[in-house]
Amino acid sequence: MNNWRMNLIASVDNVSDDDTYTLYDFENDRVFGWELIVSEAYASNTTNQVLHIPPRTAKCVLRDKKSILIKTQHNLDGTKCTIKAYTRKIGKKEMYLTEGWYEFKKANRLREGDKLEFQLSNHPPEVVIVDIVRRNS
Repeated sequence: MNNWRMNLIASVDNVSDDDTYTLYDFENDRVFGWELIVSEAYASNTTNQVLHIPPRTAKCVLRDKKSILIKTQHNLDGTKCTIKAYTRKIGKKEMYLTEGWYEFKKANRLREGDKLEFQLSNHPPEVVIVDIVRRNS
């Protein structure tokens, strides 16, 4: 486990007044952990790009959550992000991060080819660890 992840685990023990949270090392299971390779369009700072949450994570884990806290070794550690939900005409529910995420994305100057790794805390998921693995230039 990365040292910064171990430090993050220790630092989120008191995210709220009465709960403690367990954060696990990154595992791309598409429920509690997922990754995203930054595209050219996503790296652009000309528009506010939302962060889409994987469907199983939205349906099974986050369900009615309205916000989540980002923990990271990068810029804007502790950013609170708004979670928005949208139901398409075909009945498919989608969730994504908006406010807070926009600022995090810009402050960290994401580039095409960078990989973002996301790992949620255990239930209730109040925290998401975000790691940025920079592409080789």
